Amino acid sequence: MIINEKIPDWLWDCLRIAFLGEIYINIRAIAISYENKKIILRYYLDREVLNYDYESLEVVATNLDSTIPIQLEALKIECFFTEEVIKDIDPLDGFFYVRREYD
Repeated sequence: MIINEKIPDWLWDCLRIAFLGEIYINIRAIAISYENKKIILRYYLDREVLNYDYESLEVVATNLDSTIPIQLEALKIECFFTEEVIKDIDPLDGFFYVRREYD
């Protein structure tokens, strides 16, 4: 997890709970954006996106919505396939998870 000042500490804590059991082998990175009670959760995958990936993010979104201490205005989920090296992937406001990769 790469800490960013834009993301409050309480949100990092809620994310840890929301993602329990939902980080699987095909996820290369998970990026998050938070601004004005709006959250974006984004998976970066090592293969083409499947319905399963959106279902996983919907579970995370439900878990997150049930644990956060504020009323959100929006919670958007996104999935992308990418072969870019991690350093070239957009972290939004910060990475929650980054898979260790070797060249």
